[in-house]
Amino acid sequence: MEVKQLYINDIVVSTDTKERLNIAADKIKPLARLGGGEYASITAPFSIQRPE
Repeated sequence: MEVKQLYINDIVVSTDTKERLNIAADKIKPLARLGGGEYASITAPFSIQRPE
């Protein structure tokens, strides 16, 4: 599967120092599809610092 298009409000998007887009997951209330008709909400998003 390939994402062809995405619409998202500019309020939840920012750009980091390397010009990469960041989306504030806590502001958009994302869902994860588990399969069939089952979904899960993300209640506590968190970040992990990655080495550069």
